[in-house]
Amino acid sequence: MFDLAYSLEFRADVPVMDTTGLTNRFDFDLDCTESDLKNHDWDSVNLALGKLGLELVSTNMPLEMLVVEKVK
Repeated sequence: MFDLAYSLEFRADVPVMDTTGLTNRFDFDLDCTESDLKNHDWDSVNLALGKLGLELVSTNMPLEMLVVEKVK
């Protein structure tokens, strides 16, 4: 699921966190287009994910990140 979350994040250019707890490998086709992700058409994306028993949920959870700064 980490790879799916990373792929969704990369294509949609929004942070995506995998909170499924799933660790096995899966083979599936996601039935949505890259333009659905780029245009943030979450209804189409969730329709495709729903067939897999998954969904994207919008939230305001804190996000830990590293920041690279120029040395003074």
